[in-house]
Amino acid sequence: MLTDAQEKINFMYKPYNPIHIANNFIEKSIIDKKSLSPMKLQKLMYFMYRDYYKETNQPLFSERFEAWKYGPVLSSVYMAFKNYGSGDIKNYCKDNSGQLLKINEDFNEKFKLIINKIWTTYKDYSGIALSDITHRPGSAWHKSWMSSQLFLSDENILLETETSIE
Repeated sequence: MLTDAQEKINFMYKPYNPIHIANNFIEKSIIDKKSLSPMKLQKLMYFMYRDYYKETNQPLFSERFEAWKYGPVLSSVYMAFKNYGSGDIKNYCKDNSGQLLKINEDFNEKFKLIINKIWTTYKDYSGIALSDITHRPGSAWHKSWMSSQLFLSDENILLETETSIE
């Protein structure tokens, strides 16, 4: 078992599993009683990755976003929550032993600030509205989609400006 200090060091220096971060967003949706569809979760994950990378110059996780029809998608997150279809996610994703794994936000102030900013900014919007943001001309998704690239490049993600609903 890791001590709190060891866990904090591990958090600060290694990319994490996207499912653990997804569980953080699910927790926020449950607490705030806000809808969270798989599509909305994918877009929140994208904004989180982008903003964390920009703030820290470190990728939050090693899995790459794929350019799918409705925007950036993490395959692992898609597979974990695809059974919800376009409905709301009602449960956390647990590991094979039934354990819930999520990120302890208190171990990384940047992570905590960014996830709270992303959640506060976008929690009231639908997955479709957030997909519209990722589809804007010049976005990393748009560049990948238009050039038939399967993955979004981190370089293009870093070039994106902060997005808002217009």
